[in-house]
Amino acid sequence: FYTEIEADGIYAPVSYLNGSDNEIVGAILDGSLRFGAKVNPFTNMFLNFRYLGGGAVGSGDPDFPGDGYVKNWLHFFNVSAGFVLKL
Repeated sequence: FYTEIEADGIYAPVSYLNGSDNEIVGAILDGSLRFGAKVNPFTNMFLNFRYLGGGAVGSGDPDFPGDGYVKNWLHFFNVSAGFVLKL
């Protein structure tokens, strides 16, 4: 049996990255937890749990019909099963 953990992400204060005067902050996170087992010398099977989320919050230019305020965060969860075939 085996367990794998993986996480990647970024925090982005957007005004520092692109030189804008808009105070918008963004972030992305991708995390995975995988449990697996060796079936035979050539095959492994696994069950994977993954989170993928991110978004931004802050104030931009007040274009009609909005006021320029941005707040959007998305959160996705995925459960998958599969196998690895070693040739």
